Amino acid sequence: NSKIKKKAKTTLITLFKYTKKWGRINMMFWRWLVMFGINAWLMGYYWTHPVRIAAVMLLEIAAILITNPRKKDWIWVGLMGMLAPVVDLIVVPGGGWTYPATFFAGIPVWLPFGYIVYGLIVRRLVDDFPKMGVKK
Repeated sequence: NSKIKKKAKTTLITLFKYTKKWGRINMMFWRWLVMFGINAWLMGYYWTHPVRIAAVMLLEIAAILITNPRKKDWIWVGLMGMLAPVVDLIVVPGGGWTYPATFFAGIPVWLPFGYIVYGLIVRRLVDDFPKMGVKK
């Protein structure tokens, strides 16, 4: 347990050192990281309101695509929105896990939007790493 805490602390300190050097990129990196955490919190605490979660995630997708457009974003949206939930469509009915407040085949309505948001955020984090001096 203490090893995990030490590793997490070291990782956060390293991330801060990398991002501290780069000004605007620093803010972009932390914005994506905070957005990632807010989505996890949203899904964790508001799972009983699936339509609200879906609406918030749709707004997030629109905000990301408008404020920080990247080439081929629509390919990512399509891949994450269609292919990622396929895993859940196979595993959930098979008894791998369950979701409360489901919509179709044991899948909540917000799940494809969650995959899209996380796909767009992770893409931006990975794309911004080389700008901060972090090698892929």
